[in-house]
Parts: sequence; C-alpha cells; structure tokens
Amino acid sequence: MLYNIEFIDGETYGILRDAVERAVTHTGTGHPTEGIMKELHSFLGMAGIREYFLYKEGREVLREREFADGRGNLYRMDRVVIDEERVTVIDYKTGRNTATEGDKYKRQISRYMELLKEIYTPRDIEGIVAYIDLKKTERFSL
Repeated sequence: MLYNIEFIDGETYGILRDAVERAVTHTGTGHPTEGIMKELHSFLGMAGIREYFLYKEGREVLREREFADGRGNLYRMDRVVIDEERVTVIDYKTGRNTATEGDKYKRQISRYMELLKEIYTPRDIEGIVAYIDLKKTERFSL
C-alpha cells in the first residue's frame, strides 16, 4: 500500500484512501480499508517517517525499486528517498521485532546502504527499518 504513495502533501486522508483502495483492488483481498487507513495514517504521522513522504524541491522517490550489486544479486528496496545531500532507504516491516529478526533486518538495511553508497557517492547514506504496526523505527548511517 505504501508503494502507491509518492508524497502525502495536501489531504493525507484522501491520498491514503486512494492508495489503500488501489492495493485492495489489485490484490483482491477484500480487507476492510478503514482499519488499514487508520494504521497507515498513524504510521505516516510519526516523527522521522513523515518527512520522507513530503514533497521537497529536487527530491526523487523510488518505490520498490530493484538494485543490483557487482555480482548480479538483486535487492528490492521498499522506498529510496534521494535528496541533494542524502539518500535514505526505508524498509517496512510488520509484526514483532525479535532480536533474531532485528539482527537480520540490520544486515539487510546495511547491504542496501552499502549498495546505495556505491551509486550515490558522495552523498550521506541513511537507512531506516520502519515497523509499521509497532510505530517504531531503527535508524542507521554509514
């Protein structure tokens, strides 16, 4: 559902409704959209998340974009926000954050950041693991 959102400038609720309805229609899941919209609205309102969904002059947003490393391995990144001085990769997660999963997610976001550093040198690279339902983020930098 977050794939359907480039920016949330303006009327956030309407943008969310459109994004959720597109996703539900596309997947055919028939989930009730009101609960999902409420959850996403709360998530997108979080400090440290909202800023990456706002329009900014010169900002480019890549959603579910695949990147390849030098060995041909493909990595699909949930959201990459490219600003003049910094590139931020955000990976969305749901469910519990156990220590084992946390370590796995840290390794995953670190791989993403290393790959982006090769492409977007000399910009600063930042990574965020965003737990949607827990309303929690973990931030990493190179």
